[in-house]
Amino acid sequence: MREFFRGWRRKVGCVALMMACAKAGLWIRSRFASDRLEFVTSGRQQQLLSENGAITWAAWNLLDPADGRTCWRSEPHPLLSGGGDAIRISQGLAHLSVNYSRLVLPLTLLSAHLILWVPRRRTGPDHA
Repeated sequence: MREFFRGWRRKVGCVALMMACAKAGLWIRSRFASDRLEFVTSGRQQQLLSENGAITWAAWNLLDPADGRTCWRSEPHPLLSGGGDAIRISQGLAHLSVNYSRLVLPLTLLSAHLILWVPRRRTGPDHA
């Protein structure tokens, strides 16, 4: 087993696989529950929202810093159709939405490549 993890490729592959599994878990959870995290940084309200198979980040300028809040909410919701990817920027508002599938699938493929990669044996004279 120790020989299997020799080198950096398989170690990085295992980390990528764990990240893919975590994001797949969030993807499944987003189909049944809506999770929202809100917080304030530098006079801007930040919001992370996970629902309907997508993760969304939004930020906007606060007119009054006292209006900002930090909270976490999780609410069950019925199955709905997933939304598409989107990037929107308008006056003081930034919005980015990414489907979980666009995060999980490439991480899974990368981890498979790194874990299953077998170095080629050199044929011919050794190069020193």
